[in-house]
Amino acid sequence: MGAKFGFFNGKSNYKDEFWFTTKLPGNKLHEFKSMIFQKSGDSCCKKRLVNGFRVQYFNGKKWVWYNNGDIVKTHQYKFDSYELERNIEFSPSFLATEIKIIIPLSERTNSAHGRYDFVVVAPTESQVVKP
Repeated sequence: MGAKFGFFNGKSNYKDEFWFTTKLPGNKLHEFKSMIFQKSGDSCCKKRLVNGFRVQYFNGKKWVWYNNGDIVKTHQYKFDSYELERNIEFSPSFLATEIKIIIPLSERTNSAHGRYDFVVVAPTESQVVKP
């Protein structure tokens, strides 16, 4: 099946911290259980790794660091197949409308390439965020 979304930091910002965000629909709090993480399938990038990342999430009122901003390890290896899906659990899970994945320069080999998806639990009506 594979992860649905891709990321790539481009040549202009190889030396900078790289991040991407995903906003979930409906202005509702979704429970983030885990992240599916894969290498890029592009022939140029199969040996490039993302070793870890930091997570921030928007809880409807403010941005919060997951686990105080600690690095979440991917456990990727150069010999991994690009089809290998790493399921990275968020323990504890958290409620959010939006999530930001931050890949520091120190946690990747040169550029940041890959595919990702999230495993989330749909919100209940009580989890609607009031503006």
